[in-house]
Amino acid sequence: MKFYNKPELAMRKKLVFARNKAGLTPKQLGELAGLDTKTVNQTEKSIGTATDVRTLNKYLGALGYKLDVVEAD
Repeated sequence: MKFYNKPELAMRKKLVFARNKAGLTPKQLGELAGLDTKTVNQTEKSIGTATDVRTLNKYLGALGYKLDVVEAD
């Protein structure tokens, strides 16, 4: 089992939540985002270790979200 720190786990949960809220399967999201199903699944499972910014932008953009950088608390 892979170890995830809290921010990575929170991000993974948010990605899956957003996809489920949109009522999309990984395959459907992949089609909208121009990603294959394997990449969608890997993005949801491996955030922080194997996901590049372009993939995250495609994933989030298909759901109506955008990637942003904010100042830490």
